[in-house]
Amino acid sequence: MPFWSSSLSNRVIRISLYASEDAVSIAQALGKEVDDVGEPKLRPIASREVTTAQDGSFQVKFGVPWDALCNHPDGVQVAFGDATVEHDFFILAELIPPPPPSPTPAVPQPAPVNDTPVSSAQIKIPLSYTPLRVISDIDDTVKMANVLAGARTIFYTVFVRNLMEIVIPGMGDWYTKMWQRGARFHYVVRPFIMDFARLGIN
Repeated sequence: MPFWSSSLSNRVIRISLYASEDAVSIAQALGKEVDDVGEPKLRPIASREVTTAQDGSFQVKFGVPWDALCNHPDGVQVAFGDATVEHDFFILAELIPPPPPSPTPAVPQPAPVNDTPVSSAQIKIPLSYTPLRVISDIDDTVKMANVLAGARTIFYTVFVRNLMEIVIPGMGDWYTKMWQRGARFHYVVRPFIMDFARLGIN
């Protein structure tokens, strides 16, 4: 939850990679463990689990084995198809419930482990072939934030001034033309601001 959240330390996050938006949507709706999904097309190409740190954050390097990509129904076209065709991958992150409490004399047998996700989120990751990449901080690129003038001026510029006074004209058209010429973009911005930032460009 943006702005209002509590840290969940030492919790398991299951991260799964899909090559189909339908598959990730069905997996998110079912909330099932990878091996419980019978249809091969609905299974992720790869999946890993990671435990959150004390502050609730997690970090994992996610690699996709070549044979896993080649043997998956949705991965074959990525592995052996036209290299100039762009594909979208989908990441599903699921928060797994905490383990049941240890058995006590009063309760000799623990409750069965429940791996149905408590919460989940997904994000689309484009796989593009272009060698030209633009790394952009949307806030500072699309509007003039006066970063060099200090924190007080930045606050006034971003939160008080009218947006139309600080927008840099022509940025939306320029980004669109770069995209049409083959450039692809990586935005450095907090996820919950992303939707507003996109509105600023479009």
